[in-house]
Amino acid sequence: MEPPPPPSPPRRRNWGRIVLRSIAALAIYLALESLIPPLYQPSTRACLGMIGLYQRFGSPAVGALGVRCRYEPSCSHYAADAIAHFGTLPGIAKALGRLWRCSPWGGGGYDPAF
Repeated sequence: MEPPPPPSPPRRRNWGRIVLRSIAALAIYLALESLIPPLYQPSTRACLGMIGLYQRFGSPAVGALGVRCRYEPSCSHYAADAIAHFGTLPGIAKALGRLWRCSPWGGGGYDPAF
């Protein structure tokens, strides 16, 4: 009887390729999802849920530290409005633009999402 063959060395994973494929799959999914009205998109609902959790728990904690938003509506409400109206990717892009404007050199006042 022959001895069993030696075990092969463990295969190395190419993490760069895995990450790129994951990003490509996410981009394709979000592109196809953009064909659905924004409030019915699963990613939009997930984003609105996360923003709601922040508004419920995170915003009061930040407010307790004395930090207040200079804009009306606040940045989290702006993000929720933009995502609900435009969809996930365009809404996040608008919300990031609003956060960029919320710098120490930025303005303030009334700034609606649409």
